[in-house]
Amino acid sequence: MTFLGFISYKSDEKTQEHFFALDKKTHTFDSLEIDIERNKLDESFEAIKILLRPKKTIVLNKFWLQNEFHFSAENRILCNGFQSWTETDEYEINHKIEWPRKALKGIFKAFGDYEFVNLSGKKGDLHSWTYSFVRKKATEKDVLFFGSLNERSGYTLIRYETSKNLLFLAKDCEGLLLENEYEIADFLVAETDEQTATNRYFEAFYEKNPKIDTSKQGAEVGWTSWYNYYANIDEKIILDNLNAFASRKVPIDIFQIDDGWQEAVGDWTKVNKKFPNGLRYITNKIHENGYQAGLWLAPFICQKQSFIYKNHFDWLQKDEKGKPIKASFNAIWKSWMYPLDIYNKEVRAYLKEFFDTVLKDWNFDMVKLDFLYAVAFQPTKEKTRGQIMCEGIALLRELIGDKLILGCGVPLGPSLGMFNYCRIGADVHLSWEMNVLKWMGSRERVSTICALKNTVHRRHLNGKAFFNDPDVSILRSTKNKLTQSEKYTLFFLNQVFGALQFVSDNIGEYDEATLNLYLSQFPFRQKKIYQVIENDDCYEIYFAIGDLRYWAVSNLSEKAKN
Repeated sequence: MTFLGFISYKSDEKTQEHFFALDKKTHTFDSLEIDIERNKLDESFEAIKILLRPKKTIVLNKFWLQNEFHFSAENRILCNGFQSWTETDEYEINHKIEWPRKALKGIFKAFGDYEFVNLSGKKGDLHSWTYSFVRKKATEKDVLFFGSLNERSGYTLIRYETSKNLLFLAKDCEGLLLENEYEIADFLVAETDEQTATNRYFEAFYEKNPKIDTSKQGAEVGWTSWYNYYANIDEKIILDNLNAFASRKVPIDIFQIDDGWQEAVGDWTKVNKKFPNGLRYITNKIHENGYQAGLWLAPFICQKQSFIYKNHFDWLQKDEKGKPIKASFNAIWKSWMYPLDIYNKEVRAYLKEFFDTVLKDWNFDMVKLDFLYAVAFQPTKEKTRGQIMCEGIALLRELIGDKLILGCGVPLGPSLGMFNYCRIGADVHLSWEMNVLKWMGSRERVSTICALKNTVHRRHLNGKAFFNDPDVSILRSTKNKLTQSEKYTLFFLNQVFGALQFVSDNIGEYDEATLNLYLSQFPFRQKKIYQVIENDDCYEIYFAIGDLRYWAVSNLSEKAKN
C-alpha cells in the first residue's frame, strides 16, 4: 500500500510540520531524521517500522500515516473500542459513532477516549484502537488489516474518513519530549482472509510480550459474586454459594469473591466486618472443595473514604494545578475514583505488600484486576499514555508472578500476552439494555447487548493474546428482567465465543431444567471459530468442537428474522 506520513513537533519553540513518503528510507529535516523500514513478509503481509532520530530536543504533537482507500457500500469496518467495556462492532461505512451528551461528558470521560480523540461526529468518521480491518463484503472473509505492534510509543488510533476515502494510522503522542532515538510506529498491514490476518497479527504481538503460555492453560468455568449480590456480600453468602457447587460436585475451576469484602477501595489489606474469620478462612474452604480461589481488586485506584486517600495523599496522581486526578465517579462507592502514581516508590512498595498479602498470606490463586485504565489517564512529558499503561501492566505481572490474572477495564493493546484472562466487553445488565446510559451516550455502559456484540467481534483475541472473558451468564429466574430467550442467547454465545464461563447465580436455587442447562456445558471445551457472517445484527456462526463442525444462527436485533 502507498502510505504518506505526517509529523508535527516543536523545536526551539517553533512548530514544524512535515509530510514524508514511505518509499524513501530516510528523510532529513532541520531538527529530525526519520528512518523507515518496510519489509514485505510475503504476498499478503507487510511490516512498517518508523524510527525518529532527533538532532536536538523536540516535543511531538502529531504523528500519522495516511492512505487513500476507495470505500464501497459493501465494506464493513471493524472498530475496536478503547478499553474492555467500550463498544466494538463491524460498522457500515456511513455509520455514526455516538458521543456522550455534552452535559454528561465529564461523568464518562475517564472511562473512554473522549478526552483525547477529536473526531467530527459525522457519519463515516470512524475509529478503532490498536487494530482494525476493512471487510470487502459482509459475507466474505477477505479483509484489509492494520495492526500496531508497539503501544508504548502511544496508543494507536486507526481512523477512517470514508466520505473522503481516507484512512489514518495515528499515534497518541502529543506532548512527548524526545532527545534520543525513538520507535514511534511498528505496524503490520495485510490483505488476506480475516482468520489468517488476525492469527498472524496476534502471534506477532504475543512474541513481543510472552509473559504467559496460553498453550498450557485451558478454558475454565467458575462463579463470581458480583452479578447477583454486587457489593452486598458477606461470609455466609459466599459459603452458601460455595456449598451449592460442592454439594452437587459441580466441576467448576474458579470460585471468585468480587467487590464488597474490603473496608474501602484502595485499602486492600483491610477486610471488613462482614467477613469475621478473614479471607484465608474462605480460601481454605474453597481449596478443600477442589476449586481455585479468586479475588477482585482495583489496584491502581482508591476512593475518598479510604485510609490511602486520607493518609497518603502524596500517593495520588495530580494534574498541573496539583489537584488529584479523578478517574470517574462510582455511585456504589459514593466517591470519585483517584488513580495512584505507580512511579512513586511508596506506592510500589504498597502494591507489593498487598499482593503478597492476597496471594501468599490469604492464598488466592487468581486476582481480577479492575479499573486498570485509570493508571494512564494522564500522559507526562517523558511517557505516553500507552507507555504508562504498558509499564503498569508489566508491574502487575511482575508482582503477581505465576498466579492467574483476569484483567478488566483495560486498553487491550498493552494487555496482549500479559494476562491469563481479560474482559473483552461491557458489564452484563439485568435486562437486555440499560436505556438510561444508552440515552446518555456512554460507549462503556452496562449493557447485555453491548457485551454480546463485543464477545462476537473480539473473538480473534481468544486463546491467542489471552483467554476471553465475556462476563457472566444469567440463568436464574429472580432478580433480573431478561427473558428466557435472552438468557439462553447470553449463555449460548458466551459458550461459543468465550473461554472463561462465569455465573453469579446461586445454583442451589435453580429448578431442574435450569440446572440441567447449566450443567450441559461440562466438560467445557474451546470452540474453533471458522467464520461469522453478520446481516443487520443477525449472525451466522460456523465453528467446531474437536472434529465436529457446527452452524448456528443468533439474532441480536429487535426484529424477527427468517
